[in-house]
Amino acid sequence: MAPEYFFKRGYFLFNFVAKFPPHSFNGGSCFVDTQFIFSIGRSVDEAMSLVKGHYTSLGVKCNSIEQVMPVTTTNDDLKRLASPPSTLGFSDGVYVKTPAAKEVLMLLDSDEDAPDNLPSMIEQVARERGLSIAELETQLEPFV
Repeated sequence: MAPEYFFKRGYFLFNFVAKFPPHSFNGGSCFVDTQFIFSIGRSVDEAMSLVKGHYTSLGVKCNSIEQVMPVTTTNDDLKRLASPPSTLGFSDGVYVKTPAAKEVLMLLDSDEDAPDNLPSMIEQVARERGLSIAELETQLEPFV
């Protein structure tokens, strides 16, 4: 099972195009002067600030940064990104439902006495997946 991604309330996915003098990323022989980049934030200003900070940390001075797509809060759009966790603002604006958390939630759905059995379900899944109980409880926080 792959992880699933869910926007936290009030966060949006923004797409920007950044233009800058020709620059070689990662020391390669290919030079680029335009790049599309996604950012997650509560506002366009917050998301753009993350983009500016990203390029500043790389030592790239942007000539312009513009929003190029409509804003979205569709969770399916997060799945379409090449690497959702590497998207700017990801850790602040997205919940991740891990395979272990999904398994506990499926057990909860299938058990009539689920609330009473939750601690034992967490313990069972944590043991089977080699996780600590505290780690699995942290993964479950947004969903239970």
